[in-house]
Amino acid sequence: MVEQIVGMNSYKQLPEKIRNNMKKPDLITGDFDSIHDDILQKYKDKSCKIIHTPDQNNTDFTKALIELWKWCELINIQVDDVITICQSSGRLDHILGNIHTLYLAKEKLLLHPETRLQILTEDSLSWLLFPGNHVVSIPEQIRQCKKAWCSIVPIAEKCSSITTAGLKWNLKNQTLKFGELVSTSNSFYGSSVVTIKCSNTVLWSMKIPNLKDCAN
Repeated sequence: MVEQIVGMNSYKQLPEKIRNNMKKPDLITGDFDSIHDDILQKYKDKSCKIIHTPDQNNTDFTKALIELWKWCELINIQVDDVITICQSSGRLDHILGNIHTLYLAKEKLLLHPETRLQILTEDSLSWLLFPGNHVVSIPEQIRQCKKAWCSIVPIAEKCSSITTAGLKWNLKNQTLKFGELVSTSNSFYGSSVVTIKCSNTVLWSMKIPNLKDCAN
């Protein structure tokens, strides 16, 4: 398991019992330009595997995937899913950079071809849908939330044909393209699954509501 190190302030706010029981990360990697020296030293003292990747031609996200696959091959394990926990801090360029890495993972084989890669923020989950048929499960908690949303957006290319079922506004053999139609601010229509058939790669995003959202 590869874990993200929480920031110093967030770490100190955790109950002592949780801090003491936290599993140490298997792998820590990045350019380390924003980590506190005492935090890094703490995990060095715990004998965590630490890999410094100062190369600025790739983002830390991209470099982390590269190092993750190297690590998996080294210890001979197959990872089915990689869920990347991240925040954009309001930076549109960071958001676009994260989406770019989703594409790089496939185009440059940063991970095993069968490994699924997703981006998780505090209120959303996003991943790429490649050409073909897809079934997305929608938990009841999300379906019942009035603030739930989802989107299907063409990023790298035009999607010549897309058909959906289970959305509030379904698409039927339509084209998605910037400057024409993109399916943002869509929602669900009560079905436990959404089916999507697309001719080209698109970005699927959906809100993951917390209990406060669902109570309103």
